[in-house]
Amino acid sequence: MNNRFEDKVVLITGGGSGLGQASALQVAKEGAKLALVDVKREGLETTEKMIREAVPEAEVLLITADVSKEDV
Repeated sequence: MNNRFEDKVVLITGGGSGLGQASALQVAKEGAKLALVDVKREGLETTEKMIREAVPEAEVLLITADVSKEDV
């Protein structure tokens, strides 16, 4: 597999479902360290499980947040 994301950190919003989930899985396969953000923790945990099944050594950080809200 191509390791074009090796030694890179990729931040994906909406990582708990749909295109975000698919993107997370793909870039993990290509060597990325991941920071996944979604409003639903359950979706993030599902994505992490999928990634760990495909790439057991993947580094994944899960962040539950709503990026549409600016809290300072």
